[in-house]
Amino acid sequence: MEFLVWAIFFLILGIYLYFEWNEKRIETQRMKLFLMPSLFLSVFLFAQIRQLYVPSALKMALLLGFLGDLLLFDKNKRALFMGGVFSFLAGHLFYTWTIFEIIGEANILLLFFSSLIYGVMIFFFLKEYDDHSGFFYLYCLYGVVVLSIAVSSLSLLLEKPGLEAFMIFAGAHLFMISDMGILKDFKKPRRWSPVILLYSLGQFLLAMGIVLGSSS
Repeated sequence: MEFLVWAIFFLILGIYLYFEWNEKRIETQRMKLFLMPSLFLSVFLFAQIRQLYVPSALKMALLLGFLGDLLLFDKNKRALFMGGVFSFLAGHLFYTWTIFEIIGEANILLLFFSSLIYGVMIFFFLKEYDDHSGFFYLYCLYGVVVLSIAVSSLSLLLEKPGLEAFMIFAGAHLFMISDMGILKDFKKPRRWSPVILLYSLGQFLLAMGIVLGSSS
């Protein structure tokens, strides 16, 4: 019964994808503003029904995700655009913080080698977007933050394997793929992009995994 609360979030996501697929730009932009609030509501209701703990850092990550969507509503205003980008960056860091709280005492060698592997992958991916502009440094900063959430989720999966850890790992990597997809869309726009679908599913898996993992 408690899983029915997630119908709120997936209904909003379905409506958003419908508008996006049919290229209804204004409706798509407006509906995007309801994605994070519906996820937050679903997380809160699920936790209340199951009497689970919702970490403050997770609340902040979801709130910053909504703030990012709000600020990016008008992408033509540079100040708002940058504010939205940094809101998403901060949200990533709060997710990383929450994951490390679940891990407890992390394995330093595991963190080092996984950071090295992910770092090399992200470096070669970003090289394609080096246009010698200030935006490239922003991409690199984003890459470092994405690296932190990917590494922490892998560390959790290897140190404390289980369903919750796998959900967090999968969510973090869907999040990472969606961020990479944003860069691809900037360089070569597509009629339909899976970025928001991956982003939303990533947030869902992260939030569910963190709530379940923090209470176990």
